Amino acid sequence: IFLCDFDPFGEGKYRYTFWTTCEETEKASLKDGRCIMFLNTHGNNPEDVPKELVSFLYLSPEHF
Repeated sequence: IFLCDFDPFGEGKYRYTFWTTCEETEKASLKDGRCIMFLNTHGNNPEDVPKELVSFLYLSPEHF
């Protein structure tokens, strides 16, 4: 999990989640359970994530 005080992908999302998949075919994946998540304190899509996540990200040090 990466906690960012900037929007790493410029899409305005509070959360970006990535799973290990194969570029050549959607049918193949490593199925190893790895997940990479970027949390953005500058998101603007509160309706798409739990309200607790928005509260947590809003309480990041940059908002004090």
